[in-house]
Amino acid sequence: MRMRNAFTLIELLIVVAIIAILALIAVPNFLEAQVRAKVSRAYADIRNQRVALEAYRVDNPAYPCSINQPYPPRLMELTTPIPYITTCPYDPFNTRDGQPFYYHYVSATDELDWLKHNWRTYMYGVEHADDPNYPFPSAIQWHIRSLGPNCQLDHGARYDPTNGTVSLGDICVWGP
Repeated sequence: MRMRNAFTLIELLIVVAIIAILALIAVPNFLEAQVRAKVSRAYADIRNQRVALEAYRVDNPAYPCSINQPYPPRLMELTTPIPYITTCPYDPFNTRDGQPFYYHYVSATDELDWLKHNWRTYMYGVEHADDPNYPFPSAIQWHIRSLGPNCQLDHGARYDPTNGTVSLGDICVWGP
């Protein structure tokens, strides 16, 4: 009687099942790594814009205007004529009609009521957004926001990575 050196069908099915289980574990981790990378990029971009805003403020009497700017970037003044940053970065979570869009910037000199409303919403909740009894720090002069991993504008919700990588909330920075 001759012995064959080959795999049985059961052995092949077990190997395929093991590979499928490993793939089920690896794919979500890979997707979360992409989201974490975008969050890191958003924080780095906002930090760079913050540094550029402060450098602009040192050379000028006020922060850049946030209204009456060319439609896409509100921080175009940071790129020309003196380049405080080379380009206005795109928000990795914000796309409109499939096109990347810029971070949202608001200056207190132009939109103070909007800034107060969003600060109170962010700090105290929606129910206190327009309540003057809840303080607004007069030192706040600007706001930069990314939509965050859920890619939606979450008024007043703060992104927190401990709630899961695709949790509610925007990535916001208030300054100076």
